Amino acid sequence: MATFKELTEILHNLVVAVAAVVGGLWVVDRINRERTDQAALEMSLSASSTVVENRHLVVLTVHLANKGKTKIQAKSERDGDFVFSEDGEQAEKLRFPCSLQLKQLDPSAISGPQRLNWFAGGPWKDVLGSEKGPEIDVLLEYENPELSNRVEFWMEPGETYHLGVPLILEQGAYLAKLTFVAAPQEAGWLGKVLDETGFRRPKSGIRDENFWSQIFGFSVPTTSTEAKVP
Repeated sequence: MATFKELTEILHNLVVAVAAVVGGLWVVDRINRERTDQAALEMSLSASSTVVENRHLVVLTVHLANKGKTKIQAKSERDGDFVFSEDGEQAEKLRFPCSLQLKQLDPSAISGPQRLNWFAGGPWKDVLGSEKGPEIDVLLEYENPELSNRVEFWMEPGETYHLGVPLILEQGAYLAKLTFVAAPQEAGWLGKVLDETGFRRPKSGIRDENFWSQIFGFSVPTTSTEAKVP
């Protein structure tokens, strides 16, 4: 017959086992609900301009902040000439993982209030020799020439980067489309276990899970910072 001490030890071990199971289920539920293993990128754009002999030196600053709990790495693998490519009438094709595209509004082509569609025809003027707007490589400084210009850029959780893009632009109103294409995320050991055991909901499989894009507007000369250089 078991002694009181033995019964106490058995009860203690049972309580510990139940607590471990409950704790594990709580972790799984939190990962499913809060998506703590998914990337979260916050982007913004600011502009400043300086007048130099009737020309406008414009510095666009791209702000990238990793708001998630996992590393975000810029995609370096390409499908031909593109890091991101879609099919269709309004297909997006990007050559750079952090891409900045510009379009200048043509006041003479504006007939009245209207919604502007970035991908459709609109009241655009030629910008830097491209009617569709040039694609600027924001991560140019992070290309490794020894590895066929492979982009080596990543952001740890909580990190923020401020990347400057200097341009010479004419006076006017502009739209800028900022896009970041990240490499596919590798699941950690816990994520792999949850996927294999079926405890975690499967991902949607959408191609742009690591794709962020936002449109901004600014004017030249900018209203925030204006300086004249003799």
